[in-house]
Amino acid sequence: KTTISIENIRELYGMTKSGRKGKEILIVRVDEAHLIGIEAQNALLKLLEEPPAGVHFLLATSIEDALLSTIQSRAFKLKLACPSKQQIFTHFPTLNASELTKKWMLAGEKLDNFL
Repeated sequence: KTTISIENIRELYGMTKSGRKGKEILIVRVDEAHLIGIEAQNALLKLLEEPPAGVHFLLATSIEDALLSTIQSRAFKLKLACPSKQQIFTHFPTLNASELTKKWMLAGEKLDNFL
């Protein structure tokens, strides 16, 4: 998709408002949150300000500034960094150098989008 529409946020609103039993927790992950349109971000803001009990949101984006400042101000920010090649080699000692290098390059390419 090129954008996340207000209709998508309305669907999300309906899903999060449905009753949960006991101590159930719902974690809503929105990948590529920078694709949420301005009108939809304003609709999402209401959910972020007054989330239903037990509902938590995880917004992932590679373009933080594309999110409204009001959304950014209500978010705990966690920046991910790509592990160094040495860290990958140390963490996966049983894989050969060629496999590790491929995995490191793939991880770096993917994680660079989140920096």
